[in-house]
Amino acid sequence: MKKHIIRIITALFVIYTFSFTTCNLEEPPYNYEFTNNSDSGIIVHISNFYPDTIPYFSEYEREVDDKEEYNKRYVAPNSINDTVLFQLDIPSSTSYWRWSDTVSCFIIDEKVYNECGLLKVQLYYLVKQRYDLSKDDMKYLDYKLTYPPSPKMRGMKMYPPYEEAIKVE
Repeated sequence: MKKHIIRIITALFVIYTFSFTTCNLEEPPYNYEFTNNSDSGIIVHISNFYPDTIPYFSEYEREVDDKEEYNKRYVAPNSINDTVLFQLDIPSSTSYWRWSDTVSCFIIDEKVYNECGLLKVQLYYLVKQRYDLSKDDMKYLDYKLTYPPSPKMRGMKMYPPYEEAIKVE
């Protein structure tokens, strides 16, 4: 009987202790936006393999023509897409932030994407713009990215650099 009471007290203590402990997962803000201020459509691809800045596409992504996936990553000319950064919209324990404090955001011209496919984009680095963004960068930008880069993005890591990127458009 004494052992039974000790087990119950121990179980209650454990439950009580865990009820005051929180799993410190940072909840996503659920308001990511990507604005395309150019005259051509773009595809946005997120990678957490930083500092490796080669766009990595899985075999599945290269072989499957998934219209729904394409639509999630596509931003029409002079428009806003609030689902393109869906890959970041997951609690941090399972998201792209889990492995690195920086993610790379690759911007690919829609025509290049459609004509060459993901394998050639990857092999020949057919990327229009790349942003290497930290959590702090995203917070500073209020979770809103633009292409071409906005003046607010001037000090952030990107290729081509900000000054060159704004001349292109």
